[in-house]
Amino acid sequence: MWITKEMIEESTHIIFIFGDNLLQRGLGGQAKVCRPFVNKGKALGIPTKRKPTMYADAFFSDRDDEIRAVRWAIRTIISKYDGGYTIIFMPNIGRGYAKLPEKSPRIYKLISNFIKTFT
Repeated sequence: MWITKEMIEESTHIIFIFGDNLLQRGLGGQAKVCRPFVNKGKALGIPTKRKPTMYADAFFSDRDDEIRAVRWAIRTIISKYDGGYTIIFMPNIGRGYAKLPEKSPRIYKLISNFIKTFT
């Protein structure tokens, strides 16, 4: 199922999770749909890249600071869930522009296992 802006706009007590970058900028991939709703409390990004470009230095590489950022995002998502929100993940987080299975397999596994706890 693909998530649309209309679905997010009409939702109540639901937070949509999308693949984001550490700078929390850009409108590529899933961010195109979700980013406008972050400040409205209807979407949260989980880091999957360092920055919103396709240059080599934009990709994760299983560095400790990247893992810490992902874990912080996971704690934030869990906090929202514990607060009564329904959590919906955008499809294929980390598998598009971020190329996590190839570039950062440890982080990809961390995110994938976390998502599985909600399905």
